[in-house]
Amino acid sequence: MSERDVETVAALIQKAEEERAKIMPMMQSLTKYQSYRELFTNIDAILNQQAKTDIKAYKKIQRLFADALEAIHDESDCRLVLEELEAMGSNKKADTIGGILVLDPDDLLFCDGTCFVLGCTQKSFPGFSSESGIFDENYLALIPGYPTLDERYGHFIKNRFVLMNYAPKLIFSYPLNDFEGKNHEASLEIENFAAEKGQSKSILYPLIQKEETRTVRYQISEQTAHALYLNEQRELHGSVSSLERYTGCPYAYFLKFGLRIQEPIDASFNDQKIGTLSHYVLETLVHRYGKDYANVSEQELRSLINEQCAELNKIYPQLNFNLIAEKELLSLMNNCSQLAKMEEHSSLTPMKCEEEFYHEYPVGGGITLKLKGYIDRIDENDHFFRIVDYKSSKKRLVKDKVFSGQQLQLITYAMHCREALNKEALGAFYYSFKNENLSLPYGKLKRRGAGEFIETDAEALLNEQKKAHRLQGWIFSEFVEEMDNEGNYTAGIKNSAKSGITASDVIDPRVLTHLLDQMMRSLATQILSGRIECRPAEDACLFCKYKPICRFNGNTRKPDMLVDIPDNLMKNHGGEDDE
Repeated sequence: MSERDVETVAALIQKAEEERAKIMPMMQSLTKYQSYRELFTNIDAILNQQAKTDIKAYKKIQRLFADALEAIHDESDCRLVLEELEAMGSNKKADTIGGILVLDPDDLLFCDGTCFVLGCTQKSFPGFSSESGIFDENYLALIPGYPTLDERYGHFIKNRFVLMNYAPKLIFSYPLNDFEGKNHEASLEIENFAAEKGQSKSILYPLIQKEETRTVRYQISEQTAHALYLNEQRELHGSVSSLERYTGCPYAYFLKFGLRIQEPIDASFNDQKIGTLSHYVLETLVHRYGKDYANVSEQELRSLINEQCAELNKIYPQLNFNLIAEKELLSLMNNCSQLAKMEEHSSLTPMKCEEEFYHEYPVGGGITLKLKGYIDRIDENDHFFRIVDYKSSKKRLVKDKVFSGQQLQLITYAMHCREALNKEALGAFYYSFKNENLSLPYGKLKRRGAGEFIETDAEALLNEQKKAHRLQGWIFSEFVEEMDNEGNYTAGIKNSAKSGITASDVIDPRVLTHLLDQMMRSLATQILSGRIECRPAEDACLFCKYKPICRFNGNTRKPDMLVDIPDNLMKNHGGEDDE
């Protein structure tokens, strides 16, 4: 805090102390009384001192006290007086206040009309729960003088029903079943309360059903969409991730790329920036050592990390980058160990990192979709190539997400390189930096014979680590031995004594290229048609910066498939699920 801030806070504290010194003597008089008449007499004395500027309001309160004193017998009666006082404070007469108020059960007001109490099922009403955890009911029972569970329950129920007793018309409502078909019954407390009032049978409430349905489609005109998204050359510029954003939520795409509302800058140091640091370190090592990038010494790795952390510390001086650097060093040491083994069993060499990507797709009507981006890594040999995309957490290619436009980036880069490099694509894969938690039993019991306990050894742990760090993605060629001649480093590749190194499923890149062209044209057409509805797909809102604007609070949708998946997409079919 600056000196000015300190002075401001000190002045506020002093002012608060002065006000407290004035108020405390008055408040103490309200804690000592033998009857409610004495309490209200004390309140009247305080108001008499403080209400000199509003004599009219003071007289109203005096009349209220005079009328209410004879009817006040317990705290619930006092609450009614408080409600009347609050109504006076609103400067409105009670008989002019109308309409509907939706309130939480803890905030019920005095009702002079019809009071609906909703959700009165056994599960939801009255909403009283016993204490659990460290300070559970057994613990509370040992505290001298602390109200028992029954006493607290009785007090809770009394407060729940106190204002309901004064409603001229009271309706308890609850659904007979849920959407899964499970039956609901009224709360026992509700049934007892109704029985006391002479109502022993529940009645079906006559719901009004509107049979006519109307679908509202939110969109701007095609002319407006063209003006927002196209340049003078009738080109729609963007990246593959921007198209994925459109598929996830057309409204978020409209705000960012149509209205060009700038997203707030995230100045925090988060996992995304740590992932960028890991990207940089591996990219630097590939440029220095090529295929031997993963055989780096701990000293050199530490030097690279510390160099970048020193730069980051200038931007985030409040953070302890020593701990961050140590954690990143351990993570990258483990990843380099796994990557070094993977490179030993691959004929490919990392040739390009952060390679610029440009590709054009004709949309029709003289319109061109122009995409750009950066490919994390391209591995090559004389005849083949492979795409590797680094991720901070585990990720897989899922067919439904690919062909609905939610996971386009990896396959778009792969199909582009297939044309640009004029080589056969082996596959496109994600590599996760995250060191996954391994679920491995301590051992297993051999039940045959006399029975023997076999402890899990270090080799089994290493095998689980290999599986956790396998490349996840799609395979495009049968020549998988070129990138994994052991079958341990790429998901979807298996090693059997009978067949050798084979792929479970192989995607035909020619068919995929044709489908990708269709999807790109379809997405560009949808964008330019003006669709801007706020119906996000699942997880689309997780990292969206526009949530304060749209305030979406509905059901997420499953995006429609952009193309039909043909039977000839797979070259061959294996036993494992490619997802």
